[in-house]
Amino acid sequence: MTTPQDSSSRNTELIGAWKLLTFMAEVQATGAKLPVFGPAPKGRLVVLQSGQMMTVVAAGGAAAPAAGAERATSGTAVVAYSGTYEINDDQFTTHVDVSSNEAWVGTSQSRTYKLVGSRLQLSTAWGPSPFDPAAVVRGVSEWEREA
Repeated sequence: MTTPQDSSSRNTELIGAWKLLTFMAEVQATGAKLPVFGPAPKGRLVVLQSGQMMTVVAAGGAAAPAAGAERATSGTAVVAYSGTYEINDDQFTTHVDVSSNEAWVGTSQSRTYKLVGSRLQLSTAWGPSPFDPAAVVRGVSEWEREA
């Protein structure tokens, strides 16, 4: 288990609860921004002083699944993970212990962060798109502080 970084002024900037405003996949070649979780995604990010974090992001506006196969696939438009975190310069890195994507468990997920007033902007590193491996993309999200 990774030990969380000691508290610092940079650490405390992110402590709290955040509500997702936008989540886009930005295409490196064109600059196009695609709404990965639809036009009104839902999500929360909780960063604790203890060095733990958790987040969940889901497609917004989808109808509730009726039954059967529809229910079985309803969780595919959700990303959730938790773990310990550390902050180094403008990098927020989570050491994942639980995830909706089992491939992330035991990995470190880093995001570049920037605070602008009561908003938090996070972006992933550039990498192959999960939808089109020929395209290079990064995830870009914006959150608003709730608490």
